[in-house]
Amino acid sequence: MTVLPYIFFTVLQLLIIYSLMLAFRFLIKTILKSKPVQSRVLFYFNVFCYFIWIVFVLIKVSDSIGENSLFVAPVLLLLLVLMWDYLKNFFLGIIFSFQYGFLEGSYIVINNKQGKITAFSSSYFEILTGSGKRVKIKFKEVYNGRFEVFRGELNRIFRKIKLDTIENPSELKAKIMNHPLFLYNSTYKFSEEIDDNGTVWFSFYFNVFNYKEAKEINSFLNQILRAPV
Repeated sequence: MTVLPYIFFTVLQLLIIYSLMLAFRFLIKTILKSKPVQSRVLFYFNVFCYFIWIVFVLIKVSDSIGENSLFVAPVLLLLLVLMWDYLKNFFLGIIFSFQYGFLEGSYIVINNKQGKITAFSSSYFEILTGSGKRVKIKFKEVYNGRFEVFRGELNRIFRKIKLDTIENPSELKAKIMNHPLFLYNSTYKFSEEIDDNGTVWFSFYFNVFNYKEAKEINSFLNQILRAPV
């Protein structure tokens, strides 16, 4: 087949596949209109569409080169190298989707980043942090680090205390971390810092599940900070 007819049929096939995807998407939205399961079904349908596009591209690359395997193998290998980062995140995303299910609207803490999952793409998902910043998280980052998913929004506890008012910072840290409401799987930090005036501060932050637990652990902190530590 000559070049122009091949390009024509490739574009035609692409339009047919794209039209079918749009039709199925419209059908899903129509059938599941106003139903809570709609977002979940559309999410898995999008994953399936991404997979179809990858197969389509690989087949077309192979066909365009012809039947000469001496050329097919190097080109496919080059394509694999160029797309490796995307493909890695794409397939990890599929594993993540089937392993943890539909998580849009859930809260995630991952590698010192925390926020609400607002959208999924083929190779990453997006979170909205407490400060209103949108952050893209690639799926390889999920499996390369530590993460925890929560169905509700976490409440952050933060304190900053002059170091000279604390007799034993290590003991204070141990008391806080041994509290039953302390989340080891969440983001937390204990540190000492010096401000511009030379004052040394002992600061820490960590998360609890809800407002009720935040009130309880704040009362606990008020008690132990009033007592000699």
